Amino acid sequence: MKWTDRIARPKRDARDAAAAAASTERGDRAREMGHVLRDRRLALGLTLGEVEQTTRINRLYLEALEAARYDVIPAPVYARGFMRSYARHLGLDPEEAVQAIPSDLPRPAGLEPMPGMRRTAPPTLPPLPALNATTTAGVVAVLLLVVIAVLVLPRLGGEGNDGLPTTTATGATGATGPTGATGTPGVPVVAPTVPPFDEGETPDFLGVTQAEAERVLTQIGATPLIVGAANAAPVGTVFGQQPDAGASLEPGDIVTLFISQGQ
Repeated sequence: MKWTDRIARPKRDARDAAAAAASTERGDRAREMGHVLRDRRLALGLTLGEVEQTTRINRLYLEALEAARYDVIPAPVYARGFMRSYARHLGLDPEEAVQAIPSDLPRPAGLEPMPGMRRTAPPTLPPLPALNATTTAGVVAVLLLVVIAVLVLPRLGGEGNDGLPTTTATGATGATGPTGATGTPGVPVVAPTVPPFDEGETPDFLGVTQAEAERVLTQIGATPLIVGAANAAPVGTVFGQQPDAGASLEPGDIVTLFISQGQ
């Protein structure tokens, strides 16, 4: 062993021992805070299901906070947001609770939606049977009917000066925009924006795009949690949110945005 190694090794061992001791201390503090959360909840006579219904925090994550199992939560920013909301709901100091979360939590490569909210893949369609002469003739007949319906029937309902039908599927005059709002032909449909809201209140994101909702949340210091799901709303728009519009919201809180992925 070189003399330089004899000098460097004790220093390295000391640093490793100090790091291990610090990690143990952070873990003990996190577990202690978990016990505080559970004891406080039980003292208030609350079940995890009741807390989940009120705070809109998935029960799995509430259990993770009480057990100091932060690896269950998608990312550190969500762990802090959930901890802050949970502690505030129990009447505890939210900032003190957040300080108990270890600062060296691993950051996952990707974020997953909350359990139970994942969109399942559509079932695989069975292979089409082989076509015989009779089946082929039937398919051709159906295709002809479709062509007639597309090209001929719309014109029977009346045309404008440009030769296009003047009615939509809902019977309203003009073109229907991507958010379902009726527009005027030749005029671009303006995407809806977040309505005005008071400081400290949750904005109303229903109907706006995911990008617009995330922009507003970033401006007010809140954290968006995106959950994609099948819905009849236009793809990429918000069809649900938690907490609801008008609810109390503080910087660092998490707002779950349910984004339509179509039907």
